[in-house]
Amino acid sequence: MHVDTTDIELLAAHDVAVAHCPNSNMKLGNGMAPIPELLTAGIRVGLGTDSIMTNNNLDLFEEMRQAALLAKLRREDPAVLPAWTTLEMATIHGARALGLEDSIGSLEVGKRADLILVNLNQPHLWPFHQSTSGFGNLVENLVYSARASDVVGTVVDGQVLMSDSILRTLDLAEVRRIVEEQGADLLRRAGAESLVLARLGCRKIKG
Repeated sequence: MHVDTTDIELLAAHDVAVAHCPNSNMKLGNGMAPIPELLTAGIRVGLGTDSIMTNNNLDLFEEMRQAALLAKLRREDPAVLPAWTTLEMATIHGARALGLEDSIGSLEVGKRADLILVNLNQPHLWPFHQSTSGFGNLVENLVYSARASDVVGTVVDGQVLMSDSILRTLDLAEVRRIVEEQGADLLRRAGAESLVLARLGCRKIKG
């Protein structure tokens, strides 16, 4: 079911927030959400990734790119959902959708220190046009060209979780072991192990 004009009016009237998950929508064949219309109606729209079942890589940079491109495709208008608006959907608009705009979503005095460091010295982020009066093409590069792998540092509420591309609070090898173990267990308990492995051409999981 897709929202129509009446639905959008109801969402706006009742101050309903929306999580836009473009990659999940595409993978499930759910169609294209009318994001420009929702924003015009004053509805709080943030970006999401849904889950690994419907969006395998959970890359929010990719969500920004796909959200912008889908909106342009749907309206056949390259000016729809510009980069700045898309970036805001991934940051402050997302915070507003959660009702947390007073503590997260932007770098301001009094808010939590949530931030990432992005390595702009990557060929796919060139050229970088600097400007003395603004951001140059930085926002466009972040929305249309950047990837999750470009993030080299992460700080959440003032705590450094990753620096120099190294996780500081997690043992990646242990995380992978748990993921593989739990994934195999989930297939077994769901009774889907044989079906899934047959489709993948794999042998039975040991353990």
